[in-house]
Amino acid sequence: MVIMSGYCLEKPVQTQTKSQTRRAHLGRHLRRNFVGYLALFVAFSMSPLPGYAASALVGTNGIKNGAVTTPKLAAAAVKAPKLAANSVKSAKIVDGSVQKVDIAAAARGFTSIVTKRVQ
Repeated sequence: MVIMSGYCLEKPVQTQTKSQTRRAHLGRHLRRNFVGYLALFVAFSMSPLPGYAASALVGTNGIKNGAVTTPKLAAAAVKAPKLAANSVKSAKIVDGSVQKVDIAAAARGFTSIVTKRVQ
C-alpha cells in the first residue's frame, strides 16, 4: 500500500450485501450438487405412477367382468346416450322393474302397452 500525501492508492475493500452472499452461496451449492439433483430428477421421472394417479388411467381392459355393480355407480351415471344401440332388450330387464312412470308418453306403442298390462 502506497500512501502519498494522505491518499491511499489501493482500492477500498468492497463488502458484499446479504442478497449477494446468499446468491453466491446458492450458486456454489447448485454447482457442487448438480449431479445429485440430476440423478433425483431422472429417478423420480422414471418411476411408475402412484396408485391414486394410476387409478384414473384404468380402461375397459383393466376391469373384470362383473366388477362394476349398481352400488358402485354414481347417481344418474348411466343414461340413454351412453348405452350402445340395442344393448338393453326385454331379456335383460327384470320383470316388474319398469313401471308406468318410467315409460315416456311419446314412446312407441305406449298406449297399447299400458292398456294391455293394466287390464
